[in-house]
Amino acid sequence: MGILLLPELIPPEAPESSFLLEGDIIKVSPFRVFSSASPKWPKRRGTVQIPYIISYKYDKPSVKIIKEAFADFAKFTCVKFVPYSYQRDFVSIMPMAGCFSSVGRTGGMQVVSLAPACLRRGKGVTLHELMHVVGFWHEHSRADRDKYISISWNEILTGFEINFMKSWNSNMLVNYDYSSVLHYGRYAFSMTGLPTIIPLSDPHVALGQRWNLSSSDIARVNKLYKCSPTLTEPELDQQPN
Repeated sequence: MGILLLPELIPPEAPESSFLLEGDIIKVSPFRVFSSASPKWPKRRGTVQIPYIISYKYDKPSVKIIKEAFADFAKFTCVKFVPYSYQRDFVSIMPMAGCFSSVGRTGGMQVVSLAPACLRRGKGVTLHELMHVVGFWHEHSRADRDKYISISWNEILTGFEINFMKSWNSNMLVNYDYSSVLHYGRYAFSMTGLPTIIPLSDPHVALGQRWNLSSSDIARVNKLYKCSPTLTEPELDQQPN
C-alpha cells in the first residue's frame, strides 16, 4: 500500500469480488469482514515473537528492506520477528501481486504479500503491512475519525466506498494520528484526482507517510501488548512528499 495507493499496489477488481478489505487486508471470513477482534500474538517473558519465512524469490536488497522493518519493531517495541522454527502460527512473506496481509494472528500460516513495488521506496510499506500483522487496522477507519478527517464520498472510485467504512478497533488505544504509517493518503482510491480524505485540523498536514513508525504507532503496539516503556524515540529518515 503506497502513499497514494498507487494502482500497481492494489488489485484491479472491485471490493465485492476481492479477497481484500480496505485494499490490503485479507478477509478472514465473510462473516467477520468488519470484525475488530484481532487475536494477539503470544507474549512470553516480556517478548512477543512472530515467526516468519521470507520467500527465496526476493533478492538481497529486498530482504534487507524487510529486515530493516523487523529491526524497527525490535528497537521500539517488545515485538520481535523471529525466523520460523516449526511454530504452529507464522507469517510467510512472499512477492505476490500487490501489498496485503491479515490483521492480527489468524492461526497457522498467514501470507504477507510484498510485491517489488511495495519495497521500491524503502521499509515504509513493509512497516504498514507488519502493523496489520501485529493487530492494527487503518487509521482512517477508526470510529472516531470524523473528528479529524472528512471523507469526500463523491470523489471515491465507484464500488470502493467500502474501503472507507469505520469501526471500533485496536487503533483507538492511542489518539488519532495523521502521521501514522497506517493512515491512508489523501488521494486514496480517488476517481477524479481530487482528495478523498481531507484533514480537518490543518488542510496542509501530511497524510499517509510510508517512511517510519510514528510515535503513536509505537505507543499503540506497546499498549496493546503491555510492553515495558522504552526510552527510544523514532526519528524520521525522510519526510513524506
